[in-house]
Amino acid sequence: IGTNTALLVGHGSVRRDVIGLAERHATSAEVAKMQGLVAQAMNDGAIGLSSGLYYVPGIYANTEEVVALAKVAAQYDGIYDTHLRDESTFNIGFSQAVSEAIKIAKQADIHLHIAHIKALGVDVWGQSVPIIEQIEQAQAQGISISADQYPWQASGTHIRSAVVPKWVMADSLEAFHKRLRDPSLLPKIRREIIENIRRRGGPSALL
Repeated sequence: IGTNTALLVGHGSVRRDVIGLAERHATSAEVAKMQGLVAQAMNDGAIGLSSGLYYVPGIYANTEEVVALAKVAAQYDGIYDTHLRDESTFNIGFSQAVSEAIKIAKQADIHLHIAHIKALGVDVWGQSVPIIEQIEQAQAQGISISADQYPWQASGTHIRSAVVPKWVMADSLEAFHKRLRDPSLLPKIRREIIENIRRRGGPSALL
């Protein structure tokens, strides 16, 4: 590799290994297995735990699951790097997603890094100032937090990850395709896709 590189162990990867794409919370036994995988990765040289709680399968995890894994990374002086569960109004809301990330960092006693932080879409435009204040208040309480942002006025991901409802993608690729072909589900899927496009600012926001 021609540049300096540090690797993180992905929450989505260990969850997929233990649970697959099941749309449910992990059992205590499954959390223990995931903790073992995180510990192994940290011993192998990972610098911390990353999560993509907006994406499948991370979105199916509850906060407690992520805290349990972050605690393992913290034992190795690792960091917690997260793509927030919501950067808009797709599920729990932007502010609540930041609160969740702060809660994980506080309970796991670990440094929090928020990946490409932003107010995404028309519903949360203008919220950047209160979000920064929310983070600064947590920092004042002793929680170590950093963030980054990419230098362009857009976001980058797969179209299905951006607008397709997460429940449609659960379980397996075959189940995903089956739901897309199910005439009884198509009206609901179509409505949710249209609403997700609206949240992002309309069709032009996807170009």
